[in-house]
Amino acid sequence: MRRRETNAEGSLDLLLDTMCNAFGGIVLIAILVALLIDSPGDSNESTSGNREDAKLLMEKQKEWDEISPLLEQVDAEMKRTGELVELLRERNKLAAALSEKSKNESETIDSLLTEIGEMEKKKATFEQAAARLIPEIASLKEAVESGKRQEEELDNQKKDLINSRKEVLHLPTQQSNPGKPFNIIYRHGLVYPVQTFSRNRQGGITESKFNEEAIRLRNGRADPIPGEGIDPIRERQQILSILNGLRNLNALNQDDPGNQIYLSQLVYADSFEAFLEVEKLIKGVGDLEAGWEPYLREETLNFGEGGRKLDTIK
Repeated sequence: MRRRETNAEGSLDLLLDTMCNAFGGIVLIAILVALLIDSPGDSNESTSGNREDAKLLMEKQKEWDEISPLLEQVDAEMKRTGELVELLRERNKLAAALSEKSKNESETIDSLLTEIGEMEKKKATFEQAAARLIPEIASLKEAVESGKRQEEELDNQKKDLINSRKEVLHLPTQQSNPGKPFNIIYRHGLVYPVQTFSRNRQGGITESKFNEEAIRLRNGRADPIPGEGIDPIRERQQILSILNGLRNLNALNQDDPGNQIYLSQLVYADSFEAFLEVEKLIKGVGDLEAGWEPYLREETLNFGEGGRKLDTIK
């Protein structure tokens, strides 16, 4: 076999690889030896350290065993403390609410006390006013009682007057008079003679005519003018003068019944008092026959031929 030619550069590379491998192996062996060799001094120190660590560990375990119940107790206390804190918070909220409510109630009570004070002042004022009014009230009561007594007296007088008028105005016997009527209207509380007349020196009637100054006459309808009549109380003498004139005329014609004068009285409801006053004067004069007839306020009087004559009262 033919030998290959040796290359010097390649041999050096192999030598270098071998040397590196050998050195690496030596280093590996040295490390293993160092690890496997356990020196006596180092072993004693390690054993002593382990014992100390074990003892310390046992002490720590004992302390832990002693502390664990305390920690559990502290934890329980912390839980109870948390609950207590919550209760304290709730208590504080309730206390704040109660304080606010108490404050509002206090303000309300103060307001009520103020109002009560004002009402007491008003009450005192009213009591003072009532005390001043007591005499006036007593006087008013007395006046009321007096008014009641006067009212009773007036009622009694009214009843007596009605009874007396009933006696005066009882229906008398009526008769037809052949003479001539002298008409008198009672209206507006006054007396309205339908005719006026002139007298002679002896007081007799010489001439008569319609009383146009006090009565409007339209197509036979007589309408007394308000306020133009004769007041039977204030102008009593004027009525007496008319009645005396009529009586004198009847005295002159006493033998001639057809020329005798009688009174025909037409009485409206608003003038009945005036009629009663004239009735008294007629009775006082005497020798005069009279008749009367009531009328409603809405009725009208018509004068003319063919009218109805009133009967006189005997």
